[in-house]
Amino acid sequence: MCKRVSLVVGVVGALAVLASTASATTVRTVSSPVVAHTSPRYVSFAVDLDQITGGMFWSQAPHATGNAPVAPYDFTRPRLRALARALAPAYLRISGTAANKTFYDLGSPPLTTPPGVYQRILTKTEWDHVGTFADALGLQIVLGINAGPGPRDTSFNWTPDNARALLSYTAARRFPLAAVEFGNEPNLFALSGMPAGYTAADYVRDLRTFDELRRSVVPNVPLLGPGSYYNNAGSETPYGVPLGPLASQIMPAAPGVYDLLAFHEYPATSTRCHIGTPVPTDPLDPAYLDGVIRAFNRVAALGTADDPGREIWYTEAGSASCGGQQGYSNRFEATFWYLNALGALAQRGLQVLIRQTLSGSDYGLIDDATLTPNPDYWAALLWHRLMGTAILRPAVRSAPARLRIYAACARAGGGTTLLALNLDPHAGHTFTIGDGARSLDVYRVTAPALLGRQALLNGHSLRTASSGAPPALTPLRITGSAVSLPPASYAFIVEPGAGPAACRR
Repeated sequence: MCKRVSLVVGVVGALAVLASTASATTVRTVSSPVVAHTSPRYVSFAVDLDQITGGMFWSQAPHATGNAPVAPYDFTRPRLRALARALAPAYLRISGTAANKTFYDLGSPPLTTPPGVYQRILTKTEWDHVGTFADALGLQIVLGINAGPGPRDTSFNWTPDNARALLSYTAARRFPLAAVEFGNEPNLFALSGMPAGYTAADYVRDLRTFDELRRSVVPNVPLLGPGSYYNNAGSETPYGVPLGPLASQIMPAAPGVYDLLAFHEYPATSTRCHIGTPVPTDPLDPAYLDGVIRAFNRVAALGTADDPGREIWYTEAGSASCGGQQGYSNRFEATFWYLNALGALAQRGLQVLIRQTLSGSDYGLIDDATLTPNPDYWAALLWHRLMGTAILRPAVRSAPARLRIYAACARAGGGTTLLALNLDPHAGHTFTIGDGARSLDVYRVTAPALLGRQALLNGHSLRTASSGAPPALTPLRITGSAVSLPPASYAFIVEPGAGPAACRR
């Protein structure tokens, strides 16, 4: 990523009426239609199987390439639990590239070496930690099942025995399993060691075998997929050539097999991987931020062909793949990609967005070493607390290109919540809420440095208690209808009692 000059926004500027570009922007929600509904678990997160098993995960060493060994993930850390609990209810996805390499070992003592061509071992103790963590915190598990080269017979047909053991144990322990996936990113199966000759027809054959297992062991748990990886251009072949079966091949060959549709998208690729598209010099460019819509539209179009009513989930999301871009993905600037994805896709009917990861490498919501929230964590928490599940399309007039405004019925207490993003790093913007509101609760978020890791809420630094518990998120109550946003800032604005009748009921 090219070097950029950091932007400084002062505390006084964050609270005052700021000089802004001349604008007659107005926003109204009183007649806004409810255009979609999200899941109450819309803001969700993942822990990679490589993290859980103590495998190889994306290195955070300065200028690192590739990955490095990590210790098995510690789900018992009190600060981690406090931070994750604040985002509940949510889905906890357990998958990643390692899903296609992992043997499930429920014996005692556990194996010390993976059998056959498996590369990882998930032990009973490690899976128990996942299940008890989810159960204690009000999370539900989304599990990616190994569809890689390990569980295969001599004809290379997928065999269900190892998956049956894990699913049967999960059901017996009553762990909160919400959905299952067959493999991780089938369009990139070559990266998991699958042979080049493994076709979409082969995948569909194996998928049906897995679906029979699912129906017999966990019949009430839906099948989620295909989960293809898309780039910012909306392409299923992000590296120029197919590296496995494509969703555009799988879904027509298996109509209706998926209960829920899923996709992955990263707008950029970390320099750790030396492939794909790097983070651009202007990652606040609206056209760049909207790339995720192309991937969503591709999946929606595939779903419409045989069952337009199925939910769509974005099951692996982050500002850059391969662990996130160092110096960007855990900085304030990346939050605008995250919030724009949440807002734009909610309007289009997305049900769930699962962030990669809860903690770990540079794209984590939380720094795994210090358990300090990264800037995106605060964005997730504010959305979770303030935006309800009924999504609105506000009437916005005369908005500049770099001002984005999304809306929902408020999470609690009636009224509406607006999310405003000022994507302009050089100029502030002011807009008027034209619903006749006498007072507004404003949660304005700025940063001392655009490429810094600190976020300020109404001028005050966001910090957790020593226990990890997030602070009270206190709004600035303003009288009137004008809201000002400093350069490169965002705000959630609650209009108590305002908005369409659907929000006031």
